[in-house]
Amino acid sequence: MAECKSLPEFLEAHRKEEKASFHMPGHKGQAFFTRLGYEGAGMADAADLDITEIPGADDLRHPAGVIKAISDRYSKLYGSRRSFISVNGSSAPIMAAVMSVTGRGRKIIAASDCHISVQNGIRLAGAEALYIEPERIGFGGQLHEEEVSAAPGQISDGDRQGIPGGVSAEKIGALLDKHEDADAVIFPSPNYFGIMSDVAAAAEEVHRRGRILIVDQAHGAHLKMFSEAYGGAECGADRSLPAPAEECGADIVIDSTHKTMASFTQSAVVNIFGDRVDAEEYEQALLMLESTSPSYILMDSLAVNAEITEEHGSTLAKAWKEDLDCFYSEVVNISGIRALTRQMVPGGLFDETKIVLDFSGLGMSGSEAEDALTERGVYPEFCTGTVVMCLTGIGNVRKDYEKLLDALKDISAAAGR
Repeated sequence: MAECKSLPEFLEAHRKEEKASFHMPGHKGQAFFTRLGYEGAGMADAADLDITEIPGADDLRHPAGVIKAISDRYSKLYGSRRSFISVNGSSAPIMAAVMSVTGRGRKIIAASDCHISVQNGIRLAGAEALYIEPERIGFGGQLHEEEVSAAPGQISDGDRQGIPGGVSAEKIGALLDKHEDADAVIFPSPNYFGIMSDVAAAAEEVHRRGRILIVDQAHGAHLKMFSEAYGGAECGADRSLPAPAEECGADIVIDSTHKTMASFTQSAVVNIFGDRVDAEEYEQALLMLESTSPSYILMDSLAVNAEITEEHGSTLAKAWKEDLDCFYSEVVNISGIRALTRQMVPGGLFDETKIVLDFSGLGMSGSEAEDALTERGVYPEFCTGTVVMCLTGIGNVRKDYEKLLDALKDISAAAGR
């Protein structure tokens, strides 16, 4: 087989080759599923892409060819010093970030609404967590922690009115001054509700004290694409578009490209900036946690996502924003339902690709509203209290937003509004 420049090119050439496979995986390709009548099960289509580290396919643990090209592509897209791809979602990269910057007997400052992978990484590192409470946004009725099953620890034990907001840079600085043995700071931005922290201000506080800032941007992999499409955005508060952590001074940024972009579920990208982080040490920590049998289907999707972003990113971002602008201009006219907007969040630090809807005006709980939406063919991301969050992505089109609007109007009318 001739040398291929990209993983998709290699996989396609390998798929067409007449061959006998005596390597993992056991199914040996599409023919097995077709022979047994599983063409319609979805297995057959993917099977020929499901290979292992054969010659020409490179090796995720020692990338030097087509896999390294994927990482290099993301480094260019996000403007990082080094980028790494993950087939273990964002969880493994987040744990690796914690493990690579702190250790036993040391401390790390984490937002109390951090993902469970942060907590697991702290345990693995043998470090101690110093939790910092995010600010709160007065939106929606009372929230119930048990309902936010997909975001452990999202709601504090204190005031449950409203939703978690960003983390204060001033509070971060004060806590770092109090704990000189704290090596780093980690928080999500955007959080599960789309609320962002002022990463630039936090980075200034952290770096002034010689520490490391990790941003869990699992829900914001698209922000860099938006910034590029609209000519960049000034870091900090009061900007027309939320700036990505990559442009605001973070040292390690973890992006779940599968959540809002086009790569497949369980794929992600890590971006390292500046010289405060030892990239080789980070890579070793990541390899400790990642599978030694990485999915070529996931890596192929990461390669395709990078290509789509390069070739169509600006066009897709602008269409996405236009659809969102249209939705927000219409939803304000629906009685009893309120949508969270940038104007409701201090500094406008809100990612409006997260459609956060409050149904308290209809006397409905979030779970009731989710059921009502699902009955009308609309499937939200999650609900809590009186709030439902609809996670938009690069693949949504105008008719999806129109269907959501029609469903909301119908729910409002059914409630007598």
